[in-house]
Amino acid sequence: MEGSPNGLKAPFKDTKKLTQITYHVFNEKFAPIALHRVLPDLITIKGSDLITLISGKEGLNADDLLFFEYYNVSAAKIEDIDENMLVMGGSEVFLVYDYTGLILSRHEEFTELPVELQIYSLPALLKESPQCQIVLEKLTDGIDLSELEMKEMSKLLAQKLQNYVFTRPAKRTERSAWLRHLFAPYPKFDLRQILQRTGPHPHKFDAFLFNTFFNAKTKRRRMFKKFAETGDCI
Repeated sequence: MEGSPNGLKAPFKDTKKLTQITYHVFNEKFAPIALHRVLPDLITIKGSDLITLISGKEGLNADDLLFFEYYNVSAAKIEDIDENMLVMGGSEVFLVYDYTGLILSRHEEFTELPVELQIYSLPALLKESPQCQIVLEKLTDGIDLSELEMKEMSKLLAQKLQNYVFTRPAKRTERSAWLRHLFAPYPKFDLRQILQRTGPHPHKFDAFLFNTFFNAKTKRRRMFKKFAETGDCI
């Protein structure tokens, strides 16, 4: 290997990587928008400034950013980048933006149900379940649901809400607003059955919310890790 002018044997192209940041941009469905883009002449930069810089270069709104993560080489895993964190040169970062304009902003929390969720009804959400008609009849009459019926209903209701909130587990005010809307036509049903996180049945609504969020997070980070390590297209 030829020596460099400063006497180091490391090739110049390797040291150059330490003064640049590589970034990849994806949409909310994790389809690639911009891959292997490079920001040169960066030794360190604050996370919030990096968001502003990349958003500007790509013509995107920083408020539409959903996830901001990087590949931690020493730990061999994908981790969050805090807005106050210093990002080092040589880093490889992943940014996911909402291109639909329909996903709740990272810092927002709703107390009144957004219009995007008001279009849904309980029959529409349960229609693919083989238990749909039985469940709706029981709700109308105020009859207790079976374990299987409660589990199936909770799963379907949780997924739609969590997919809207997307960047974090839905908060209690959001869960309450969602369920009050769906169960308004069924006043005999006690909402506490699926609002309470603790209880004898771990498959309640709350558990499915958290499972939906963390399963999506695990899948996303597995994709990004594979991409960072192998370059395989996502």
